[in-house]
Amino acid sequence: MQFDEEQYDASKLSFAVVENALINTDSGSEVYDGMRAPFFLNRQLVEALKINASDIHFESFAESVVLRFRVDGVMREVLELPKEFGRLVITRLKVIAGLDISEQNLSQSGRFKMSFDISEQNLSQSGRFKMSFGTGEQAGVDFRCSVIPTIYGETLNLRVLYLPEAFMNLEMLGFDQSLVAPVLYHANRTQGLILITGPTGGGKTVTLYTLLKHINTRTRSIFTIEDPVEIELPGINQISITSENSFGSIARGLLRQDPDVIMIGEMRDRESCEVAVHASNTGHLV
Repeated sequence: MQFDEEQYDASKLSFAVVENALINTDSGSEVYDGMRAPFFLNRQLVEALKINASDIHFESFAESVVLRFRVDGVMREVLELPKEFGRLVITRLKVIAGLDISEQNLSQSGRFKMSFDISEQNLSQSGRFKMSFGTGEQAGVDFRCSVIPTIYGETLNLRVLYLPEAFMNLEMLGFDQSLVAPVLYHANRTQGLILITGPTGGGKTVTLYTLLKHINTRTRSIFTIEDPVEIELPGINQISITSENSFGSIARGLLRQDPDVIMIGEMRDRESCEVAVHASNTGHLV
């Protein structure tokens, strides 16, 4: 991602809302550092992307809402917001993500896309909004939104799902050059088991998607089981976990779909582990 490090116009951001229409939740009465909630939120999202944050946290406490970014797996405290202003920001994010703003006692999840107008006309007129997110006049970043109630109010997490094409190679992910060839060799095998482990925000998902992109050809049938699907990959059958299905049960059913490759997003129970080992020993790459 390339940003103008000095200037950007956060008021130029727009949101493509999933299923629900965007409404204005800011009354205009609450400001922080001269900014109302919509502009403040836009600015913080852009700042998070500029430092390649994987997660954005709004955490409610007794007298404040703390904003933190996770960068390279490490949490960084950014700001401590007044309680009421922080609640306005969280409410706005819930609306953008298509969540129920009247429900504050149950966990909720959703997603949205933040779009950028990067047309030549816009750049020439403002001279301030210089970002590159791909081709076309409208490009953007997908976010997964999760809200959970705590004793002091709602805590909200945003997971950044933006994965530029340039990042989808092992060298860009920080792999030592001597490791790239062996990793790709095993990824191209017709059967076996590859395990990717690491801490939260450590790059597991990006590494998995990078390997899938590398082996994704017309001659292979690839399925993924995810909770939820984070980044859409053309040519790959992606399955999202529901309350009625588990990783293990879906993986067991996939063995009847004649797959070449199965990507299991998480292996936390005995069933999914048994299915993964069985599949890897019966002509599948897991």
